[in-house]
Amino acid sequence: MPDNFKVDNYYHGVHIHPDRKQLSIHDPEIIYEIIYQHIIREGKIVKDKIREELGL
Repeated sequence: MPDNFKVDNYYHGVHIHPDRKQLSIHDPEIIYEIIYQHIIREGKIVKDKIREELGL
């Protein structure tokens, strides 16, 4: 993962760092699958694209 990109659910809902934008998707398996498929397709995390795919 690139620096400053982290998905967690500590404190409040599932969110990404560094800005702690809360995801509208609450199922961790769906979030995992979106991120996994993104990495397979892109070969890395593309922040703007992954944000869009996660609904941010």
